[in-house]
Amino acid sequence: MGRKQEINVETAARIMKKNAEYVRLGLQNKQLDFGSAVQKEDGKWSYHIVPNKFYDYMGMKREEIINENS
Repeated sequence: MGRKQEINVETAARIMKKNAEYVRLGLQNKQLDFGSAVQKEDGKWSYHIVPNKFYDYMGMKREEIINENS
C-alpha cells in the first residue's frame, strides 16, 4: 500500500502555473471542482484538494505530478 499523497494549495498553484490566491478563490467559489473550501467560525478558510480529482483536472497522471514536485 503506497503512501497517501496530499496536495496543498501552494503545490496545486505551482503545478497549474497560477498563484495560490487563484486556487483559494476558485475553491471558495466552487469554480475548481477538485477540492473544497470551508470557512471556519473564526473567519479563516480551510482547503482540501482531492489528489485524483486534481490529476484528472490537470489531465495528468499521478506520476507526472510527483515528478513535477521533485
